[in-house]
Amino acid sequence: MKRISIFLFAILMAYSLFAQSPEKMSYQAVVRDINGNLITDATINMQISILQGSASGTAVYVETQSVLTNKNGLLSIEIGMGDVLSGTFSAINWAEGPYFLKTETDPEGGTNYTITGISQLLSVPYALHAKEAESVANETDPVFSASPAADVTQDDIMNLDNLSGVNTGDQDLSGFLTSEIDPIWTASPSFGITNELILDWDSAYSWGNHQGLYRPISWVPAWDDITEKPIFANVATSGSYNDLIDTPTIINSQWTTVNSDIYYGLGSVGIGNQAPANSLHITTSGQGDDSETYALRLENDDFGLTTTGMLFSVEGGDLLYAKAGIAFERTGTYARGTLHFLNSSIANTQDVQLSESVMAIDYTGKVGIGTDEPASKMTVTGGDVYVTDVTKGIILKSPNGNCWRLTVSNTGAPVFTAIPCP
Repeated sequence: MKRISIFLFAILMAYSLFAQSPEKMSYQAVVRDINGNLITDATINMQISILQGSASGTAVYVETQSVLTNKNGLLSIEIGMGDVLSGTFSAINWAEGPYFLKTETDPEGGTNYTITGISQLLSVPYALHAKEAESVANETDPVFSASPAADVTQDDIMNLDNLSGVNTGDQDLSGFLTSEIDPIWTASPSFGITNELILDWDSAYSWGNHQGLYRPISWVPAWDDITEKPIFANVATSGSYNDLIDTPTIINSQWTTVNSDIYYGLGSVGIGNQAPANSLHITTSGQGDDSETYALRLENDDFGLTTTGMLFSVEGGDLLYAKAGIAFERTGTYARGTLHFLNSSIANTQDVQLSESVMAIDYTGKVGIGTDEPASKMTVTGGDVYVTDVTKGIILKSPNGNCWRLTVSNTGAPVFTAIPCP
């Protein structure tokens, strides 16, 4: 179709050389939606731009047009006759090309242009450029001589009068185009369209809406897209024991199951022994070649949380809350952190918080009393170190390796006493 429209334009331009060069350009196109369906008998809006120099060059002329497609999705307009947004069509100097035609289309008839096409103007600008030679008897312009318009004869013009219909795409062009040699057209997908294919499309269009019938080869259906799929029991998707049918009966079990929890109300639990001495009694033995064996491991595998530990509470007359505990807080790389000893002094209705740490030992071995960030091997914040035994004090080691105990006299003077090093 693009080749036909350009050929007709060349004939119209040559015809005008005998009168006056037109300040407009014929343009035809077939409009399809994003699914490749023809948009027929519909009013669409177009924005047409003439770009100078390249496909991304400066727009020297911009206009908009509202046009009705025919039953074959074909539209026909005359560029230069629309609503001008910028520039003057008659002022375009076609000798200062190349020029490119940019079309933007909104199939819904608005200004949301979703279809864009850019193509170089070849023969059309030269035909307009020929208006400069209206008073020249013999044309010597090599650009015009090399254009298709130079080959237009008086017979071609007379044949143009024999075309039937108006400029709506229904003219009879039999005998005008017998073979297609445009390399751009022959390389395009539309070059392979035959009359048989068009008839097939017309038949398929009459069947109704085809939306959703065809999928790309890469399409993977979602579960909801599958029809006649099997019905699974609830346990297949929930994984819950309670969704099982005909569950086995656990005989002689002292544990009671409530939803996903179990509990044991009486007696003691022994792990590794048969006679637990406490509510939970764990007896360990060597595990392989590991010389270090631990009876209990507390681990938090939630990457978003940084603490784990245990809380202590004793039931009394008030509400039962844990007011003391031991917590490990991850503060360094490789799961290193600080061990906190918690003891709350606040009479409230909640468990002890990490912020109520009274002593902390970081992963470098520093001990903090009253602080979570000890600056030395032992740091005391918010209180004193009180030594009540007058024979005891602080043991210091001198550079020569001797040890000295620091105490005070009755007058408060420091007293250093040499002692064996511990």
